Amino acid sequence: MSGSESAIKEERGKNVATAIMILVQLAFAGWHVLGKVALNTGVSPLFFALIREAGASLVLLLLAGIFDPKPKMPTKQEMRVFFLLGVLIFINIVGFILALNLVSPITAAIYQPLIPVWTAFWAVLFKVEPANPYMITGIAISVSGAVVAAMSDSHISE
Repeated sequence: MSGSESAIKEERGKNVATAIMILVQLAFAGWHVLGKVALNTGVSPLFFALIREAGASLVLLLLAGIFDPKPKMPTKQEMRVFFLLGVLIFINIVGFILALNLVSPITAAIYQPLIPVWTAFWAVLFKVEPANPYMITGIAISVSGAVVAAMSDSHISE
């Protein structure tokens, strides 16, 4: 493969990755509104969380079958970690849906970007990553943006 073919293939890969990331962000944005609509129609928050997780599991299973047709079975240790992570994700989703039941989708979406902030905080606290000026600046910008958006009168909290 020549250098120009390699560059074209790399550029195409970047474009596909960008398109996928945009679609994922659109799905997350739609999830806040769809969740609020479902909750307003009387759907149980726990049932909604279960349906969301089951749907996500089916999509991931389909993608795994497409991209890895001969998967390797995880070890017992990996199964325990996967189970724990699944429980934690479910708790996260249930908590989010319960909160969405009390506030507007915009208010719920405002706090979503704080996840990387907490991740960075825990990574520094447990010495997984060293703190650096870029990380500290990013955390400060994220927190200030969330505070300004949450305190503004641009949306109505229910």
